[in-house]
Amino acid sequence: MYQLVGLNDNTKNTSDSIFSLQAFRYNARNSLTGTERELATMNENEIKMMIEQAISCQSIEVSGDGRHFEALIVSEDFIGKRAVARQQMVYATVQDHISSGELHALSLKTMTPEEAAAA
Repeated sequence: MYQLVGLNDNTKNTSDSIFSLQAFRYNARNSLTGTERELATMNENEIKMMIEQAISCQSIEVSGDGRHFEALIVSEDFIGKRAVARQQMVYATVQDHISSGELHALSLKTMTPEEAAAA
């Protein structure tokens, strides 16, 4: 039904391959409607990779059931930012998947390295 394009000998590194595969999966899932889209789920590693591509994480833990996830993210990027700004940073990385319904819920706990050390 779908043809995978973009993964070839010209792919420079693993992150290029991952990005190409994510773009393929995103396009394939967005072509689905109704029940098909409900069955298209994400996994913890996909969410983790999307966040790590945008935010420099000292540690990240993601768990969930395919539609509802929780993430604990420790990053120096959060230093000096209020909780709402931190969450906005993370949600921006997965917004397309939330909008499409593929990711129904993501509960966040965001911390700086100093906050994590004190916890």
